[in-house]
Amino acid sequence: MENIRPIKDEADYDWAIAEITKYFGNEPEVGSLDGDRFDVLATLIEAYEDKHYPIEASDPLKVGHRPDGDGSFRIKRP
Repeated sequence: MENIRPIKDEADYDWAIAEITKYFGNEPEVGSLDGDRFDVLATLIEAYEDKHYPIEASDPLKVGHRPDGDGSFRIKRP
């Protein structure tokens, strides 16, 4: 695989994003050299993002729309 390297810092991350973006307009065939390169880049990017940009799961009990402003919900019946 040509020019594949670990993503150690933001510069490496920017490089990997630029490399994988090249494939977005012309998706490579699965199993081809470019397809394998795409998979490896995606895996490296995902690992870096999981470590440096974690997304916390939201609490489903805290998520919601409170139309009455007082924290209550009202069920509107037809």
